[in-house]
Amino acid sequence: MKQTFLLSTIAAGIILLSLSSSSSGPAASGSGDNTGRRSPALTCAASGCHGAATSDIQLTATFIDKATGQPLTAGYTPGNAYEILIDAVNNVNANNRFGFQAVLVTGNNTQAGDISAAALPADYRLSTSSGIRIVEHRRTLTAPGNEYHVAFDWTAPQAGGGPVTLWAIFNAVNGNGNDDAGDRCNTPFSTTIQEDIGATVADKARQDLSVQLYPNPAIDYVHINMPSATPGDYAATVYDLSGSRIFREKWAFHTNPDGFRIRTKDWAPGMYIFHVTKDGNAGQLLIPFIRQ
Repeated sequence: MKQTFLLSTIAAGIILLSLSSSSSGPAASGSGDNTGRRSPALTCAASGCHGAATSDIQLTATFIDKATGQPLTAGYTPGNAYEILIDAVNNVNANNRFGFQAVLVTGNNTQAGDISAAALPADYRLSTSSGIRIVEHRRTLTAPGNEYHVAFDWTAPQAGGGPVTLWAIFNAVNGNGNDDAGDRCNTPFSTTIQEDIGATVADKARQDLSVQLYPNPAIDYVHINMPSATPGDYAATVYDLSGSRIFREKWAFHTNPDGFRIRTKDWAPGMYIFHVTKDGNAGQLLIPFIRQ
């Protein structure tokens, strides 16, 4: 899908973890998932670890396609690798220390895709709580100012994974080791991306359309060979450069595994466009060729 989606900005609070019990990561310390995914009340603020929750912090999540370097503007492509960027601007106080948690789950609240622990920055860890992998801080993090940035790699689920929701929470702390008003916790943040089913089907179909057309230029016949195509219903159409259709034929791959040939002897010399489709228009391929 090196498609790519989602730039969503939403007001959300950020919580920063400074107590020794949470400074190495809440899940790793036994506090579990505090992103608000399980319940809006189950966050670091509700557990009494930090100050009251606030929505006066802007949170932005961006999915970057690792193959193209472009942000997603549609759904995710199953199996593709993405870099997830989470940026937060703290409009509550001047705290420049923070901690975070992030999880990605399916619509059934199960693990969505894969986060590689080996690719995580040294300041992050991958913990598990109730079967869900959680990215979180390994130690209290420091930012140049009151803007916080987190980035990690994620591999999308395979086809059929459905919608994926990212939950993220940040904790802005003053670093004094106390649970006081100087620590502010965000209200839960989440954003959902859809599976790009159409792109997945089309990409798979294009892979199936391994077509060889020869000779090119042609004289009396042009041969169509499909050495690694998968079984299915195919259609071949030839157009001249004016857009007029001069040939069309349908066939099932399993009945003609060696391909076929098109008689071009009576065609006028010039360029033509060979258009092949598989299973309707799920996948298509255009090949220009010349009749001498």
